[in-house]
Amino acid sequence: MSRNRFSEFIARRRENSFDDSGSPDSLTSVEESDANVDMEKYFTTLNGIERDIEGVNGSVDELGVLHGRLLSTADGDKSEAIARQRDQKTADINDTIKKLRSELNAVEQMNRNTQLAPGDEAIRRSRHAVLARKLMAVLDKYRTLERESQKRYRTRMEKHIRLERDIRDINRTIELLNRMFIDMQEIVAEQQDVLDNIEQAVDNTLDHTTQANEQVKRATWLRIKIRRKKWWLLFLLLILIIAIALSVALPVAM
Repeated sequence: MSRNRFSEFIARRRENSFDDSGSPDSLTSVEESDANVDMEKYFTTLNGIERDIEGVNGSVDELGVLHGRLLSTADGDKSEAIARQRDQKTADINDTIKKLRSELNAVEQMNRNTQLAPGDEAIRRSRHAVLARKLMAVLDKYRTLERESQKRYRTRMEKHIRLERDIRDINRTIELLNRMFIDMQEIVAEQQDVLDNIEQAVDNTLDHTTQANEQVKRATWLRIKIRRKKWWLLFLLLILIIAIALSVALPVAM
């Protein structure tokens, strides 16, 4: 509501403040003076809120510029600096919006709890409604900017996310191979103990030479077989490590 309308309303109230004799009513004049002061304070407060809303609107535009710069740069150090500026700007906007919302709510509560003439109440509520709509427009603009920026960030990061997922899968495979290798080492150690026991039995039991020889042959065969598996696992692990190095290095180089 404009200040001209407020002035016209006060002028009409002054015209109606005279009694039948044509002299002004002193009590009405005092009340009118107090009302004028209250309205002046009210509009001063709301004008300050309006300036802050306009400031937030400008900050949202600046935030959009920072989003664009961050999405277009490939320099790591520069990206970190811009990201810090973006985060600080976002925090400032959020804090200011919370403050403005609290102030508008306080003004609304004050309007409800204050006894006002119908004309004064209409002027105050109309001005408050205008500012509330302005803040809502800024909030909608801010929300749209964040949603669009989120989509652009997501598109940019998809490639990196896929690469990280592949690396996690490869790491799990390496861990599995490591566990298999450790298990094979334990099997080899157990078979070595069996072989040692058989050889000891051969030395101590001359009457069972034939049977002991068969056991020795079997133990030797098991040892050779296990060693072959061990070397195959080592070979497969080496091939996997080379493949991992290539899969990580090539995308980074591109």
